[in-house]
Amino acid sequence: MGYRSQISLELKKEANDLFQALYAQEFPEDIEFLSSSIEKETDKATLYFWDSIKWHDSYPEISFITKFISELDKDDYRFVRLGEKEDDNETDGYSEEFNLNIAGVK
Repeated sequence: MGYRSQISLELKKEANDLFQALYAQEFPEDIEFLSSSIEKETDKATLYFWDSIKWHDSYPEISFITKFISELDKDDYRFVRLGEKEDDNETDGYSEEFNLNIAGVK
């Protein structure tokens, strides 16, 4: 089974257009991975969501995504990863179209 995470990725429109084009070029046989993971779209941004996914750079698609967002301006995306362990969470980027964050009760 392995360790799994929940991933939310918001990309502003211009970044998402580039992302989809580059992903389709790199992984033409696997474009369904992106299209099936679109949770919401507006004229400003797209929200991707992956549930129970092995989020490791050893997978080419994951490596591609993490490298792509690492090269973006922080205002062009928002990344939230929730790991299986309560204290294994990660956020990055500042885009706020969908108000992504980690919420919890203490």
